[in-house]
Amino acid sequence: MAIVTGADVAAALGLPSTTATLDGVAAVADQLITPYVTTTGSTDPVPAPVKEAGVVMAIDILQNRTAAGGQSVGMDGQPGPYRMGASLLARVQGLLGPWLDVRGDLR
Repeated sequence: MAIVTGADVAAALGLPSTTATLDGVAAVADQLITPYVTTTGSTDPVPAPVKEAGVVMAIDILQNRTAAGGQSVGMDGQPGPYRMGASLLARVQGLLGPWLDVRGDLR
């Protein structure tokens, strides 16, 4: 079961339907987050905070793909922080707390 889908990302962005780009960033976010959570392989629905963390990661990946220089720019023209790398997962660890698989780093 996928944690995040292109349709989830489209809904978060207020778009009527998904696109190949949104499906792609959702797949990348899903691959990044899956090894760290214990809900994978379960037949239960993905908990809302875990799905939200996946959507946040997918949107960050999308912004880094589409923003000039890979960095989002605020309304005042100032570049935002570069959010790829280790900080990508660190930003959503609060949402993932109860579902983090402590063995994830040992595999």
